[in-house]
Amino acid sequence: MIILVESSPTSEGNFVTFHKEGYAYMTSELQKVVSYFSDDSTSFGIAVHLFQFPKSRLQTNKSIKK
Repeated sequence: MIILVESSPTSEGNFVTFHKEGYAYMTSELQKVVSYFSDDSTSFGIAVHLFQFPKSRLQTNKSIKK
């Protein structure tokens, strides 16, 4: 299973992108996904579409811990 994450602006609505919320919020929400699937034997991955957060909005720790 692949989870596609949108980070660019879109006309489809704010509920489908993390563009306005920023990198820190997106990372926090994706950590919940990783935790949810951590006990599942199913393999999954996360793909970020058009990673466009300004460098000033990025955290220094960019990893999501399993």
